[in-house]
Amino acid sequence: MEDSEVEVIEMIKITHKVKGFTLIELILALAIMSIVMLIVLPFFLSNYRSLNVTSSKSQLQHDAQMINELISKKLMEANKILIVEDTNDVDVTESIEEKSISYIKYLNGEMEENTLEVKSDGLYYKNLNNSEEKTVKAHIQEVLIEPINGIDTYSKTSAIRIIVKLSVEDIKYETDNNVYFRNKD
Repeated sequence: MEDSEVEVIEMIKITHKVKGFTLIELILALAIMSIVMLIVLPFFLSNYRSLNVTSSKSQLQHDAQMINELISKKLMEANKILIVEDTNDVDVTESIEEKSISYIKYLNGEMEENTLEVKSDGLYYKNLNNSEEKTVKAHIQEVLIEPINGIDTYSKTSAIRIIVKLSVEDIKYETDNNVYFRNKD
């Protein structure tokens, strides 16, 4: 064989060797990538969970703010509370104790009847004289009220304490607010 033929055969052998990865190299690369993913994955999962919790808390805070604004704005105009029903639909208007409520009917400063109704999906306000309605959708767990001075019943009090409890999944949020009736006789 001539020198040129030998060189060609050696070049073919060299180029043939550089063609690809061996099976062992691929298995090692996959093993290293798996180890890196096992180290990094918990970090990403915990950040994802934290983001979901923070987002849910933020939504509950926003819902609580909207509920408190509606309750405060409407009950501040109250002249007299006519009916307070607890979550068992029992009239507790003459009670002086803290109650978990589902319904309040009251007179505003213009002597118009208004209602606030608490349901699991939100708070519903209605003016029975002019059909004005407002709704705040929220994940309400419970709304508690009590007369502030502790000696007057709901029908005679001039202020009430309102505790709104919200929850979504296992995240809970609570607000506490006092409302003073401007139009109380």
